[in-house]
Amino acid sequence: MPSPSDMPAPRAATPTVASGACYVLVFEGETTRLVHLPEQGETVVGSSEQAVIRLSSDVVRPEHLRISTRGNEAVLTALGEAAGARVNDEPLQGQHVLTSGDVIALGDVTLGFHRNATRVGARSALAAGPFHQRLEEEIERALRYRNSLALLVLDTGSASADVMHHALAEVCRVVRRVDIVGETARSEIAVLFPETGRSASIPAQRLLSGVLANAPGIRGGIAICPDDGCEPDTLLTGARLALRAGTPGEIASVSAAASFFEIGDRKVVSVDPMMKRLFGLLRQLATSTLPVLVQGETGSGKEIASRALHEWSPRCGKRLVSINCAALPESLLESELFGHERGAFSGAVGAKPGLFERASGGTIFLDEVGECSPMTQAKLLRVLETHRVSRVGGTEERPVDVRVVSATNRVLEEEIANGRFRQDLYYRLNAATVLVPPLRNRPLDIPVLAARFLDEACESLGRPRMSISAGAMQRLVMHSWPGNVRELKNVMDFVAASVPDTELAAVQLPDKVAATVAPWMVPRSAPARAASASTAQAAKEAPAAQPDAPRFRSIYEEIAELEKRRITEALEAAGGVRARAAELIQMPLRTFVTKLKVHGLTSFPQSAPANREAKG
Repeated sequence: MPSPSDMPAPRAATPTVASGACYVLVFEGETTRLVHLPEQGETVVGSSEQAVIRLSSDVVRPEHLRISTRGNEAVLTALGEAAGARVNDEPLQGQHVLTSGDVIALGDVTLGFHRNATRVGARSALAAGPFHQRLEEEIERALRYRNSLALLVLDTGSASADVMHHALAEVCRVVRRVDIVGETARSEIAVLFPETGRSASIPAQRLLSGVLANAPGIRGGIAICPDDGCEPDTLLTGARLALRAGTPGEIASVSAAASFFEIGDRKVVSVDPMMKRLFGLLRQLATSTLPVLVQGETGSGKEIASRALHEWSPRCGKRLVSINCAALPESLLESELFGHERGAFSGAVGAKPGLFERASGGTIFLDEVGECSPMTQAKLLRVLETHRVSRVGGTEERPVDVRVVSATNRVLEEEIANGRFRQDLYYRLNAATVLVPPLRNRPLDIPVLAARFLDEACESLGRPRMSISAGAMQRLVMHSWPGNVRELKNVMDFVAASVPDTELAAVQLPDKVAATVAPWMVPRSAPARAASASTAQAAKEAPAAQPDAPRFRSIYEEIAELEKRRITEALEAAGGVRARAAELIQMPLRTFVTKLKVHGLTSFPQSAPANREAKG
């Protein structure tokens, strides 16, 4: 057998392929040498001159083994009958995925496989489908364990495919190992930061700065769970809206995408793109005199839509009068709408103009118009056709110039089919139709509306502003809001009046909201429904319990109570020193601080420095 000094120098990897993150240490005889493996390619181990790692041992065949590399991944394959090859003292059979530190033995030759630690941080991007699935999984994990996460979306705009490739490679290089990168669109890169909530702007800005050199026009938007939503599509939409509202080279939050609409003396805020388009449609319709029918659930904002049609119209200098057609009996409703003459009915001691006359030159809003009786419907149709009104008990017709806006939560087509609403009146009322979506269908609006309503309620009570904790926001976002915007405002009014703290905790919300659960907590036997559901709703849809079956509290509530109690005890024992308290219950300080916010313990008093030193 020739001596090592007589052997030709080992062949290097193919020169056209750059060295990668993996390498092999070869121990043969009394010599040791290092062979870098290519970034992508195959490295043959054998005794032939063509072998990249050439060995002189008698047991080594001309082509004995092959190491296939792709970035940080390496696979060892036996070529032919690779007798005697062992990996970590186990016989090599077929293929073996190499791990840094693996030892390959061929007779008296030893190969040590290593992966360069400085290259391990490079990530590969997921395609849109797998990334969306990972996003769903991370959201569930965050909700289950009361953590937060952030979703960053970067848009390279009209940059070339080459620029997009370099930007994606740089993002994959600088992200943390726990972060998840995905390509969600042709010019879009998404990064998911698990367990990183309201502080996510720091790593996001650092990441953006690293990409700016290759893509100067790139911009980013960030959405946080649960602050901005608890569903994948909601977070993606929020992040995309944020980046469009921002400027190149900056990271914008969802709040930057909020639009404010001045409607008379009121200011309405919205993030949801469909609501923004709805307000745009209202602004266009306001310039005409067409009758408009506003449809939507109770409390969804139909009255706001009617006010916008008036305040943005040339009639804004005149009166807007409103009436709830379901709140008055038929005889009184007719008198209110059309007026009455003296003696028209018992108690009519004088003539009185109706709302149509008083609103002349302005706008009349007929709320719940679907509740009108057939007689009232006939008179409404007459007014709309002739623009003249006849008072109850009178014969004279008076001209009126009124813009009619009506609203209903009923499906008038069904009412027509059942004979409860006039078809000709329906066509007169809905020269234009506006549909206001329910609050549960615009989840991006819930956080901004909740914060605004809470600020207004606190200001009205003359108390300091309150913030909303991540846990409380999670419950708010996941609640189904059957009462829509009106229900949300009522909840915030209640919170401002009943919660003395400066931060709203989840347990301080009303029971119907605080009991909101995540979709994965809903019983499997319950039929499919909207993702946001309350515990009460889930209980109704679940199979009935046996009368004598024991009742159990939610295990998550009991764990939360125990956790809060232990943290409180540790803080008391440590004199309020957080680092010491975290040590006492063997909890990482970062997790400890997060739990303080979750349980509303951020204002826990600390002892004086001397006392802390003594307790330490």
